[in-house]
Parts: sequence; C-alpha cells; structure tokens
Amino acid sequence: MRKRSVRAFFINPPIPGGGGLVRDLIYGCWCGGKRVGGISFPPVPLAQMATVLRHAGIPAYVVDAPAERLRTSEVVDRLTADDLLFCMSSPLSVEIDLPFLREAKARAGARTVLFGAYPSFQPEKALGHGEVDFIIRGEPELAALELAQAIRGAGLPAEDPIPGVGFKDRRGPVHPAGEARRPDLDSLPIADRTLLPDNRKYFNPVVRNARFTTAFTSRGCFGKCTFCSSPRFFRGKVRYRSPDSVLVELLAIQDAGYREVFFRDELFTGDGKRLAVICEGMRKQGLRLAWVCSTRVDLVDAEMAKGMKSAGCHLVRMGVESGSQSVLNRIRKGITVEETRAAFHACRKAGIDTHAHTMVGLPGETREDFLRTVDLIREIRPTYLTMSICTPFPGTELFREIERGGAAAPKSYLAPNRRAGLHSVPLLNHWISDIPAPELESYLKEAYREFYFHRDYIRRQLLSAASPARLLRKARAGMMILSMVSRHG
Repeated sequence: MRKRSVRAFFINPPIPGGGGLVRDLIYGCWCGGKRVGGISFPPVPLAQMATVLRHAGIPAYVVDAPAERLRTSEVVDRLTADDLLFCMSSPLSVEIDLPFLREAKARAGARTVLFGAYPSFQPEKALGHGEVDFIIRGEPELAALELAQAIRGAGLPAEDPIPGVGFKDRRGPVHPAGEARRPDLDSLPIADRTLLPDNRKYFNPVVRNARFTTAFTSRGCFGKCTFCSSPRFFRGKVRYRSPDSVLVELLAIQDAGYREVFFRDELFTGDGKRLAVICEGMRKQGLRLAWVCSTRVDLVDAEMAKGMKSAGCHLVRMGVESGSQSVLNRIRKGITVEETRAAFHACRKAGIDTHAHTMVGLPGETREDFLRTVDLIREIRPTYLTMSICTPFPGTELFREIERGGAAAPKSYLAPNRRAGLHSVPLLNHWISDIPAPELESYLKEAYREFYFHRDYIRRQLLSAASPARLLRKARAGMMILSMVSRHG
C-alpha cells in the first residue's frame, strides 16, 4: 500500500498582543509575564517529540511563534492539508490555542492534535471542539508517533485504537480509553536542538550564560501538593533517566556550543545517589557547563549542595510556598518551615544562589499567614523571589475540592489585556482563602516591592553581575517587575 504524505509540525501558537508563556511543562503548570521577570525557555519537549518522529522517517518541525515573533498567518502559510499540527495545551492556554487551530484548519486544512494538561484532564471537552481532530491523554511521545504512522498508512482504525488517542469519525467523538503509553526515558532520543529557534530569542535573567538550553532528566514528583497538576498527570511517581543517559546528553549539549543547562525536572535531587553519580561524571568528563535545577526543600542538604556546586551548579530553585506551617499542612506540601530554613542555609554555605517560589491566596490563608511568609523570605534571604496568586485549575486536587463545593472553572484564566498575567490575578480565591480577592494583588506587589527594591538587594545584584550582558539581563527583568508593582501594573 502506498504511504500517504505526512508532515508533523509541533507549534507554540502566537499570542495575541505579544508576550509569552513558559509552556514547556507537559503537565500544564505554566506562568509568564512580568511577575517572573519575562523569563522564557526554548520548547525542548517539542523538539524531542519532533526528533522521535524524524527517527521513524516522518518529517517533523518545530515552530515557536512567540519566540520568532510570527503572526498566525505566517505560521499557517507553512501548513498544508497533509500536515499534522501538534499543540501542547493547558487550561491556562486553551483560549489562545483554539482560535489558532481554527485558523489552521480553515485556511490550510491541516489536521490538529492537542496534547498536554487540557486534553489529559478534560478529554471530552477538548475533543468536543470543532477545530480539534485528535487529542492525546498523558505523555505524548509514543502516541504522537503511532498517530503519525497510522495516518501515513491506512488511517486510524476505530477498532484498534491507539492508547491515549481520541479522535472523531462519522459517528462522532471516539474518546481515548486510558492514557498513552509511557516511554522508558532512556529510550527517547536526545532532542535535536537545531530544530529550535536561535537561542538568543529566549530571555532568562537568572542564567549566567545567554547561550543556554534546558534539559529534562526525570518526570514526575512524589509530592501531593493540592495546587499542582503534576501528581495527577504523573500518578504521583517519579521516573528517572540513568546517569549515563544524562551525561551523554550533557556532552552533546556542550559539543553543540551551549554553556549552561537549566534542568527543568521537578525533583532534580530526588534520588541522591543518582545525583552524586551525575555530579561526579560531570567533573570526571570535564564538562564546563554551568547549571540550574529545581527541587524540594526537604531534598537538599549540606553535602549534596557542596557536590552540586563543584559540578557547576550555581542556582537551586525551591518551592517555599508559605511561611505558615498550618497553610503548608493544608496544601499537603509535606515540608516544614524549618526544612526550608535548612535548605536555603545549606545552599548559601556552599556558594549556590537560591530562588524561592512562594504563593499568596492559599487555602485558609490569612493576613497573618502572609506576613509569616514575608518574615521567612527575610530570614532565608533567597537570591531571587517569585510570588504567585494561588490559582485552582483543572487537574489539581485543589480545583477538585472547590468543584465539589460548587465552583466552576472560569471562562478564561487570562485576564483581559493582561495575557501574560497568569497567577497574577485572583481567580476562585474567594472559595479558598480568608484574604479578600481585591487585596491579593496588593499583597503580591507588596512582597515584590519589599524584596526587589531594597537598597541592599539592589547593591548585591549590581556587585554580582560579572559581565555587562548579565547586568543588562538583570536590569531588563527588574524593569518588568517595577512595571508590575507600579500603581497601574
């Protein structure tokens, strides 16, 4: 049988009005805009999916429209009716994604595929949209390959469905039975980063080298935080790549000319023995990469921090969330305030910078709880701070809790004329927090003003900028934050 012509395009859609979303986490907990200093990341997961298809002989491409500043028409002009258009979507981005898919179908006739948090947590709703031809529930690599191969062959047979794939036939929607098969992480090819736009298109104020990329060495988190969608998406488990697999990719990254890696794992330090082998391997192989990672405060100690520093780590990002133990218990964070203090102290002693993620508007939180968080930030002295307004969204246990109480998802998670303002505007917080919604934005700005515009902090940042380029990146991020905390920000 003659194979059909199929091309696959993995696309980050244009964002009306400009701006960007940090949308490289498949489970859908995204952010963006001034609150995070305009930080952006290359969509390495899209490049890896495209690489999987290319290894199977299917032409595949990545288009990051926001990074390349492409309009919808400029993206759609690249498509034909033989193409499969893959789009990673979450409840936080679907308002942007659907109009783009509608245009792609109307003008080019391309077949559209949604994957990510939105179709995984709300499959019936996702497949019900006329502009969506296929959905993938769960981790998408294997299902995307099988879908492309099926379409290239005889088509998608309803009697032999692909696990995790939903589609439409003449009878209507055929919903997926279960989730897609989860890949062995070591079996996935290294992402072909040449498929991505020029790295200079990605602004990141916390990296030391503008020539940076991201990497994923594990998936999942064993935490049970009620505000996060990772526990449900990854079933509360963590899967790790082997140290050998990680080191092979790091060597390839260095050979490609990158000077820094931003590990996007939720728990890069989750397996201490694996971490020690990776750090030792980086030292023995002479890797000259600076790097950043994320983890939990209960998974960092002094010895670990010392080993990470010697292997090139200069920044650790940790979820602090709150300085109130009762609030931490309520969101099932599984940490203590004392563990937060110890982790930040261990990193500071090892000479590693720190980034504290915090929230306001958490379940049961009061003004006094918020002030405890502010006091804790003063005490642990992180190098960087982000604070968000806790946003219950589908896929999180917190949303399920308030849904049982009668709440419904808002029509949009993106405030009008503030499309980069995810987690900056109160949504559904009146269901969970004792702090009135109108006050939450002012509390968030209050915390940012105290932290970032203290003269001692500004002085430390100026002194720590080792090059004019780093100073300019910090200044650019600072201007965004200043704009956010201003009266009209």
